[in-house]
Amino acid sequence: MVALTTTAAALTTPAASGDGSSNPLWVLVGVFITLVGGLLVAWRTGRSEHTRWLRQERLRIWSELAGASAEARMWDVLELENDNSGLDLVTTRFALASAAAKLIGPQHLESHVALIRNGYNALIDVLNAQDSTPLGLARDRLKQATDNALDEVRSTLRAD
Repeated sequence: MVALTTTAAALTTPAASGDGSSNPLWVLVGVFITLVGGLLVAWRTGRSEHTRWLRQERLRIWSELAGASAEARMWDVLELENDNSGLDLVTTRFALASAAAKLIGPQHLESHVALIRNGYNALIDVLNAQDSTPLGLARDRLKQATDNALDEVRSTLRAD
């Protein structure tokens, strides 16, 4: 009777069943596969979060640039005769936003940043000269450069 009990117990243990589940090599392979899978998931999640953050930052910066551009177009020669400090503030906002837009990209939009900056500088030159004759032309140039850049930004952000 003792021999029968020992044989039955030996048949039900994993080592005796021959499936290899108690082999330390298989345990290590399982742990390795789990670790690699976890690292891949973490990398992919981090990548998608970074892409989302970058899209939000680009949208914020380009919105600031468009806002500064629109605010600058509202200035008039008559307003500058009284107080120039508001335009200085807009110029600072514009400079920061254009530098940030150039920095955060995308790179194929750098030419648009340069066109907006050139349009802005032309508008400031007209305002500082206090000559209202070419003011409308300078405003239109800045608006056109800003609109073209924003169209390109919209299509780029949709593609990302």
